[in-house]
Amino acid sequence: MKMIKHLSYVYAATIIGLFAGCGDKNATVQPAGAIVQKESVVLANLPPVNLEQTKDFFSLISKKEVGDKSGKVEMRKEGILIHPGETQPTKVTFNLSRKYQKLEIRPFIAVLPDDALALKEAGTVGVEFFLDGKSESRLVVDRTTTLTKTLDLTNVETLTIIVDNFDSKAWFDWFMLGIVSRN
Repeated sequence: MKMIKHLSYVYAATIIGLFAGCGDKNATVQPAGAIVQKESVVLANLPPVNLEQTKDFFSLISKKEVGDKSGKVEMRKEGILIHPGETQPTKVTFNLSRKYQKLEIRPFIAVLPDDALALKEAGTVGVEFFLDGKSESRLVVDRTTTLTKTLDLTNVETLTIIVDNFDSKAWFDWFMLGIVSRN
């Protein structure tokens, strides 16, 4: 009987932890006790992210609207992190000033810790790209996404990227954006 009572407490604590998040230093929503891996996955057959161009692109941010509770926009060592809020998307606008013709990007989810992999909702976001306010495309990006996307920026003043949590769960929605090339 003691064992059943103990397991009931463990189960309840686990459920509470899953819904409460863990309050890590990165303030991303995740199950309690998650350990964040420090290295990103090297994806075979994809061109590498150009971190210098990504940092330069990050400096073009003219407006941020972070989602509620867990929304975040920041430069990380793998690329630009855009984390959606729990119920509101995160929106980022880049002022391009018609300087670019083409932008090749790699959208991906940052490497997730092992304990997140058991959560099928972890690391899935909806991403929509707006060129001067008009929707160019919408993608669903999850932890298995391996692609590059080219945006035609000819005569485009602003690029807005809106990231939502897609599946109503903001756990480990560590959407990353890396610049592969631009011209």
